[in-house]
Amino acid sequence: MADPTATVSALNSTTIDTSRVDNIIKNAEALVIQGIAAIDVSTGKLEFADDLKNLVPAGMIISATDGINDHLTGNSGQTYRAITQGNFILRKVSVTGVTAITDTGSLVYMTDGQTFTLTKPVCGVPYGIVVGWYSTTYVDVYLFSFVDAVKMSLMKQPTESKTLFNGLTQALQSTSETILRTFIAKEHFKILSLHCQPTGFDNAVVAGAQTVNVKIGSVATTGGVLSLGYASFDAYTDLGTAIDATTITAANEVHIGDTYTLVMNASGTGFTADAIASLEIYAVVQYLPGA
Repeated sequence: MADPTATVSALNSTTIDTSRVDNIIKNAEALVIQGIAAIDVSTGKLEFADDLKNLVPAGMIISATDGINDHLTGNSGQTYRAITQGNFILRKVSVTGVTAITDTGSLVYMTDGQTFTLTKPVCGVPYGIVVGWYSTTYVDVYLFSFVDAVKMSLMKQPTESKTLFNGLTQALQSTSETILRTFIAKEHFKILSLHCQPTGFDNAVVAGAQTVNVKIGSVATTGGVLSLGYASFDAYTDLGTAIDATTITAANEVHIGDTYTLVMNASGTGFTADAIASLEIYAVVQYLPGA
């Protein structure tokens, strides 16, 4: 094989700005200039931003492809198209949930074509990032392009479940404080909530009442106390029934290199000795930028 010595026809095409996309508008979707849009990857068509399955953020609507604003409403003939653009900063927009400069770096979500929020919807991916703060809820937002958003979707999602313990109720027999697991953090994240899932029952479990929580270093999270009683592990019907800790409100940020532990607190009632009911304890965490 050898390098080319003449123009390569396969590469002879017009350069396109990858911060923009040009797509068919969903039938009857009435887009407007400067609204925020997404592409439904199951159809390939543009519509307003939302927290729905298959939507990938596509930036801001900047023009009808043919330049005629009356053609921003999709038609059944699929002849109307729009251009959207990302990879730029929106200046001084209001984002629900922003309270201070410390929200810089937070991911921004959308539930429609104009409402920005820090609250992650049940189904939804980020549309941008807070990059600067002014006052109250007003910030600069870097808006993702379609290509940015695809890359984000293929990366680790900002929230996920992290298993902290997977074992038997034998580990809950003591009445002394017991460290169930120790971790060295490899990521920067917040612990949003703590939960337990019974995974195996034993009808020999006839005693036990313990509380469990997470400590970051030597400091327990504020809230996040998980109460475990024997009645959640002694019958077949207990399987698949989640046990939720109290709400976590503070002291829940873990930095790279931090030691954090799952701790069974002292002074509880020990679980029945040598019973083999099993459980998984897991945290829902939100990954954060930086270390």
